[in-house]
Amino acid sequence: MKRLSRKTDYERRRDAFPQAEDLKVPRWSLRTRASLAGAAFVTLLLFTFWTSVQVVFLRQE
Repeated sequence: MKRLSRKTDYERRRDAFPQAEDLKVPRWSLRTRASLAGAAFVTLLLFTFWTSVQVVFLRQE
C-alpha cells in the first residue's frame, strides 16, 4: 500500500541543507501579516492626504 505524504515532489527532491535552513526561519502568523497590511494601508492613506494638502498649498501660491 502506498503511503500518503504531505510533502510535494519538489520538497522531497530538495537537498537536506535547504530543508534544514527553512526550518530555522520563523513563519509569520496571520495576525502579524494583518497588522503589517493595516500599517501599510494607514501609511498609504496618510501619504495620500499629505500629498493632496501639498498640492492645494502649491496651487494657492
